[in-house]
Amino acid sequence: DDTTRVLMDGSRDYTRKGHEFKGGIDLYLSDRTTLTLSGNYGNSSSERSGLGQTQEFKNNVATPIYSVEESLSKRSSDFYSTNINFQHKFDEEGKHKIDAMLFYSNEKGPDVESEDEFYTDANFNKTGEYITRIHSTETEDEDDYRMKIDYTRPLPNGKIEAGLQSRIEREYEDYRFNVYDEETNEWVDNPDFSSQQHFNRDIHAAYMTFDNKLFNTLQYMVGLRGEYTYRSIEHAKVPEPYKIDRFDFFPTLHFSYDLSKTAQLMTSYSRRIDRPGGRELDPFPNYMNRYMIRIGNPAIKPQYTDSYELGLMKRFDNSSFLSAEAFYKVTNDLISQVQELRDDDIIYMTFENLNRDYSFGSEVMANINATKWLLLNGSFSLYRYRIEGELNGQSIDRSSTNYN
Repeated sequence: DDTTRVLMDGSRDYTRKGHEFKGGIDLYLSDRTTLTLSGNYGNSSSERSGLGQTQEFKNNVATPIYSVEESLSKRSSDFYSTNINFQHKFDEEGKHKIDAMLFYSNEKGPDVESEDEFYTDANFNKTGEYITRIHSTETEDEDDYRMKIDYTRPLPNGKIEAGLQSRIEREYEDYRFNVYDEETNEWVDNPDFSSQQHFNRDIHAAYMTFDNKLFNTLQYMVGLRGEYTYRSIEHAKVPEPYKIDRFDFFPTLHFSYDLSKTAQLMTSYSRRIDRPGGRELDPFPNYMNRYMIRIGNPAIKPQYTDSYELGLMKRFDNSSFLSAEAFYKVTNDLISQVQELRDDDIIYMTFENLNRDYSFGSEVMANINATKWLLLNGSFSLYRYRIEGELNGQSIDRSSTNYN
């Protein structure tokens, strides 16, 4: 019975500023052993402002509704970090060595947003009457710990590399959403949108790669990384924390064959992980405007990509080359943004793991040193893209041909 059409138009401005102080010292414990101590301290701030015009048409209302929306977002944070690096060389050239690192950082600060929407006439002149006024404050406190040790040992025609790495993240968020009460002339906390959250993530990894050469023309590299991830999201209004507790393997395989002194044939396989960010994980509704609300998905998983490549490179000098490559990539548990119009006439935006997508295509790259002072580079890629999956019981399969 009802059809509503909304037209929105506007502009946004963004500015940022900050300062940072860095310092460090190298201690040469011996001719082959170095200890480095460093750190930094600083402050950053940013400001976004927006001005939008909205026309809302309803088929059962003769006169459209005109409004103007003014928004302002201010974010500031203080941060500091400390870093300890250690290196020991077992030989004069430094090819046989061990490196270690300890790192800690902290960042905290508020993010304040306000939004005022006014009724206007058809020329977008304010009438003085508010449609809505909201004010929100999000306070974050983040700690990041990292530890890493890497070992490199040369071989007659290659090298072995191995290492361990840990990354521990702790983050606390307190989000307060206030609505203006015109009867009392006060800002009132809206518990439907106010929340607190603890985010914990531990990632521990071990890796080894073996790089060698056969017959002076065939070079290969084989690698494997094992990674343990524990992630917990505790929310004030959710009874049980959302957890991920899993172990993953990431193999890597590279081959290159010298066709001549200036031409090389290469092929490779690798597997990688892309993790969701905080905005994609936060399970509590985030008010964007009266037409749209964003809700993160704390159950969302990382996405994994298997990549296959085959390429040919021709070098002309130290900086000039021409290369052609064919590639095939498959991503599982694809993280996708989903929008849904619900019965309350509000669009809810969230994130889902929508099965998988595929990319198959080729790329040509050129890097040409035209003169002593002019270097030209360019690339062209053409690929076929396909996504497969289901959303709300309906297929979202589709494909397209794309170029860059």
